Amino acid sequence: MKRAAIISAAGWKGVGRDWGLVDCPESFLPLGNGDTTVSRQAKQLSALGFDVIIGVGELGYPFGKYKLRYQILESDEEPQPIYPTLEKWGLSPDASPWTQERLDLAAGWGTVMQMPDPGIGNSHDTACIIMDRIGIENWDGLLTTTGDSIFPTMILPAIVKFDPPFQYQICPNHSIFLFDTAGAIYYQEYCKRPKMRDVITVMSEWKRTSGILPSGHPYGMDILQREGGIKIFGPHNALGKGLKFIDIDTPLMYAVAQRMIADGSIEKPREDGEPMEGWHERRN
Repeated sequence: MKRAAIISAAGWKGVGRDWGLVDCPESFLPLGNGDTTVSRQAKQLSALGFDVIIGVGELGYPFGKYKLRYQILESDEEPQPIYPTLEKWGLSPDASPWTQERLDLAAGWGTVMQMPDPGIGNSHDTACIIMDRIGIENWDGLLTTTGDSIFPTMILPAIVKFDPPFQYQICPNHSIFLFDTAGAIYYQEYCKRPKMRDVITVMSEWKRTSGILPSGHPYGMDILQREGGIKIFGPHNALGKGLKFIDIDTPLMYAVAQRMIADGSIEKPREDGEPMEGWHERRN
């Protein structure tokens, strides 16, 4: 089998600002054990026989072109530009998180592909761009995942045994997809709908739109299953009935990620979780 894994890692939100790493993309933040979220995923996927492709920002793509996400605004307010935030963080709008050093680092983990305008796209946009470049018909399976996420070690080996196409929804808007050619075709067509590949800047718009994204609960994932045959696995809003999952979207979650890597708790079920038996059962 010839399988590719696409890791979407072209985003930047300034999450490392409390550690003097405000310029570092979330997927490249050090976890304290020599890994980043991207290198950890790349190692896991390479060990499973996937050719790893990492979608990063274009070399030199500036901070000033990124959008502030999920702003809470009054009904008559316009979304705020990112420039005042950059000034507060001590960043020039013309500087870039995407240096040659970071691209070279990623090249040690997999094949690097630069995304042309990551400040206005999301992980689905990155996946679709890479699928266009590599040709979806050239692979027996295409896996997609978000680069700022940390999974327990056992999760990827377990789910890649399922027959594609499917999405394992860890929590709403955070799914691991594995496609065959037909599933990839449907996914790309679905992503042509409005807002599917855009950054959403206003919280009220996110609340209206997030549910219909390809990994959105409940509508998007159900449409993909009903119309595209892309099966749904994984209990809603829980990983492995007690297993842990971290998405590094905020400084708090970055601190949690470092702690859970340091003490090994990322690999242990939550104390309030259910037993792991049956965690892989399909949702109905």
